[in-house]
Amino acid sequence: MAEFDLLRFLGRFHPVIVHLPIGFILLLAALEILSRFPRWKAANASAGYILALAVPAAVLAAASGWLLSRGGNYDAALVRLHFWTGLATAAGGLLSGVCYCLGRVAAYRMALFGTVMALVVASHFGGSLTHGRGYLVRHAPPWLRGNPSERLAATAGDAEAEFVALAKPVLDQYCVACHGPEKAKGGLRVDTLAALRAGGDSGPAILPGKPQQSELLRRMRLPLSDDDHMPPEGKPQPEEAAKLQLERWIGEMSPSSSSGVNGP
Repeated sequence: MAEFDLLRFLGRFHPVIVHLPIGFILLLAALEILSRFPRWKAANASAGYILALAVPAAVLAAASGWLLSRGGNYDAALVRLHFWTGLATAAGGLLSGVCYCLGRVAAYRMALFGTVMALVVASHFGGSLTHGRGYLVRHAPPWLRGNPSERLAATAGDAEAEFVALAKPVLDQYCVACHGPEKAKGGLRVDTLAALRAGGDSGPAILPGKPQQSELLRRMRLPLSDDDHMPPEGKPQPEEAAKLQLERWIGEMSPSSSSGVNGP
């Protein structure tokens, strides 16, 4: 059982808290845009009340995000980018509030839309940390989703091609968010065949030719309530067809390729 850690416990609320300032800031921006039209010139009448909620929410989101980053296996460079752009968002919200209270309408609007820009960038980095690289195009058409090296591998007729064709689509959709280049929980990455073979901290993830004995599939087939079940509860779960696809891939792998395969 995991030990009690107050700071990490509070940090886990970041994904919940962070949506509050996002909503408030975007709402303020939308109301300011509407107020430029005569028909909705009073749309921003409640801006002061919304700012009173948005500013502390943004500060709280930045603080909880910092706490969360201290205890996770995240890419350090990406965490820094997300943190500083998130901090810039909170600072921009605070500046917007100060300008509004001082009656500096033009400065308030400039600060607000600067805050929106910082928010967009921070959200991009946050999405990359949470969902992995390529999240926006993960379900796009293959010609848009794939890169040239993957398309070349798909026609090569070797182990890399089999990984790309059978395993990678499933792993990208359900596993790479926590086991990818930005975040490698347990030291495991599954975004490339070489990374999967390199393995992680808990021993072999796959046993070529032995899908039923492979830890990757075993964890997917555990009850959802089991602490070792992967993906964890609350994350999208692979359908049986996806598990069978991984089973087929592992089963058709040559046992001679087991050298150097270590796992999650």
